[in-house]
Amino acid sequence: MKIFRIAAVLLCAGILMAEDTIRLPEPQKKGGTPLMDAVSARRSNRKIASAPLTQQQISDILYVAAGVTSADGKLSIPTARNVQDTTIFAALPEGVYRYNAKENTLELQAKGDFRPLCGMQKAMHAGSPMVLIFTSDQDKLEKLPEKSREAMAAVHIGSSVQNVYLYAAANQLATVVCGSVDIPKLARAIKLGPQYRIWLTQPIGTAK
Repeated sequence: MKIFRIAAVLLCAGILMAEDTIRLPEPQKKGGTPLMDAVSARRSNRKIASAPLTQQQISDILYVAAGVTSADGKLSIPTARNVQDTTIFAALPEGVYRYNAKENTLELQAKGDFRPLCGMQKAMHAGSPMVLIFTSDQDKLEKLPEKSREAMAAVHIGSSVQNVYLYAAANQLATVVCGSVDIPKLARAIKLGPQYRIWLTQPIGTAK
């Protein structure tokens, strides 16, 4: 009986299990805080509570980060020549998942808790309910002139990071972008393919 009560609590809290594929709820695309209010409230905040995010919040965050916003497959962020190279991985307590924007799903990349590897401030990362890992797909970037690939990849990821900041500001969440990451170690740990280059991480959760 006690086991069933614990399971019910976990489900109500919105905790995701380490499934191979998690289908997220449809993101909420209407309403919300006016843009200028969100821009004015945008801040870096490292005081992130450990309370789990709901699946709806996770869906909304990933949608603003790099979700599909139109019938022809355009994203919530601009990408040069529509290369759509930005690939986001979500580090959750149960594992790291790749966000499939077209299907609005999370696809298991590696089982286990890799949040402590997502930045040098280990306590903050380990205590955050979700850490976004921003990567660029180098294979897709080959569609661009070589001299502009790195700059354009940075622009794409910067746009994604800012969208997440604005969502956090509009929804009383705390987040901060982190560049101090042992990138080779993290890439090896989550068995990241050679085509993916990690740029930044971004923990996010309820503000303390």
